[in-house]
Amino acid sequence: MSDTTTNKRQAAERRSALVASELKRLNIDIACLSECRIPGEGEFQDGDYTFLHSGRPSDEHKLEGVAIAMKSSLRQQVQKWKGISSRIMTMRIKLNNKCHVTVVSVYTPTFKRPQEKKQLFYDQLTSVLIDVQPRDRLFLLGDFNARVGCNTEAWPNVIGPNGLGEENTQGTTLLELCTRLGLLITNTVFTHKDIHKGTWQHPRSQSWHMIDYIITRQHYKSDIADSRVRRSADCWTAHKLVCARLNLHFHISAQRRCRKIPSRLNTVRLKVPEFKQELQDAIASRLPNITQGSLEEHWKDLNFTLYSTSKEVLGLQKRNHRDWFDENSSLIQDLLKRKRECFQALLQ
Repeated sequence: MSDTTTNKRQAAERRSALVASELKRLNIDIACLSECRIPGEGEFQDGDYTFLHSGRPSDEHKLEGVAIAMKSSLRQQVQKWKGISSRIMTMRIKLNNKCHVTVVSVYTPTFKRPQEKKQLFYDQLTSVLIDVQPRDRLFLLGDFNARVGCNTEAWPNVIGPNGLGEENTQGTTLLELCTRLGLLITNTVFTHKDIHKGTWQHPRSQSWHMIDYIITRQHYKSDIADSRVRRSADCWTAHKLVCARLNLHFHISAQRRCRKIPSRLNTVRLKVPEFKQELQDAIASRLPNITQGSLEEHWKDLNFTLYSTSKEVLGLQKRNHRDWFDENSSLIQDLLKRKRECFQALLQ
């Protein structure tokens, strides 16, 4: 990987630390992010969140890109995830023994993009949605760059009575897709003020439009308790955060949740002959004292003796990846709090 690509990825991860901080403040379990511009496909952890991303190859111009951010405690429940393109990615996560959720994160081409690119996107998206297991809870989220309006008579069961604005051609394409696949645009269903519906403000007219959506299957609409815009979220984007409250619960194994991973030993000291000899002598003196019981008890005692002795002699590894962001975390949080207060004042 070139230095340029490494710097781009590090810059994206620094921005993700701020996004993770905001998601944690709002207690968001899973978030789909659009236009991330992170090259390639992969994952990384920042704070309490794990980011899965799919973008253009690192040797191409840094555009588009989608990602899914989730609480790191849910990462073990992810069965599979895949980047279809720089505009579509999927993730399948386990709820319990019989129920799964498939999350599809998208970033639809804008109105000005060529019709061929928009048609290719919807062809790929249709193929992805058809392949989702019929019994899976399906959630399609992202920036669709489409206005679906509020004509419930023309699009029954697809949009609710609480849409916003007028339908456009991009919106018609999305509505046709939802009709074919039996999907519901959830943030048109619940009654809220208009300020809690609009997700993007037109720079010239200053009018608010609903172009970001959370979409699910029509026969699972009871899973959605509420869906609306959270205006307080300040994630350094012109779009507002759309949130849905679900009547679903992720099952995390208590055994996995409580498992404690031993700290890493400072094995570098083994290169020093004095430390190596001291460790050998310490282990040799303690091995005869190990319990001679069952095989399980014998292994448990042996494991504890080897680790505790090595820890006394070698010590533990010290963190060596701290940077300015980690070292100034408290200062940054204070600045973010002040910025958020100013943002709230601006909104009001």
